[in-house]
Amino acid sequence: MKLLCDADVIIEAHKTKVWRHLVNIHEVFIGSVVANKECIYYIDTYQKRFIDLKQEAKTGKVSILTAFDQELSSVVKKVNKYKLVIHSGETESIALMLNPKYKELAFCTADRAAVKAAYLFDLSARVVSLECCLGKTAKVKLPYKCTEKAMDRSKTEAIQYFDSTE
Repeated sequence: MKLLCDADVIIEAHKTKVWRHLVNIHEVFIGSVVANKECIYYIDTYQKRFIDLKQEAKTGKVSILTAFDQELSSVVKKVNKYKLVIHSGETESIALMLNPKYKELAFCTADRAAVKAAYLFDLSARVVSLECCLGKTAKVKLPYKCTEKAMDRSKTEAIQYFDSTE
């Protein structure tokens, strides 16, 4: 699968030690905002652990993608219209997902607001959980937000949110 990973997924994959496995079984893409600003380090047992996605891109483990300003502004405009709050990395990821050039990408996130925004752009079918991406290949306890159960709940909440706003 070709995955566009959000910052929360990258951080949780590092914390649970499944990042290597994820990049070995999937073709992983990361938005430039996530790679350069949102996913620099995480805290693990009171220690700061650095994540060097630029180095991983240099070695070909991941690919970093950048959305154009016009693509970003159209996402921001629509998201703001519905009073959703998403991070700039998620904004870029949705803009990339809307680009026909990247129609094969699945968006791997654990962020409920990002799932709502994806629904707004009719991208729900291409949004997946970390658990889904790992499948049965990794035996690890993931945080609830990274599970299929949480993803199903987020997608249901998105449908309910937009049904109530129209």
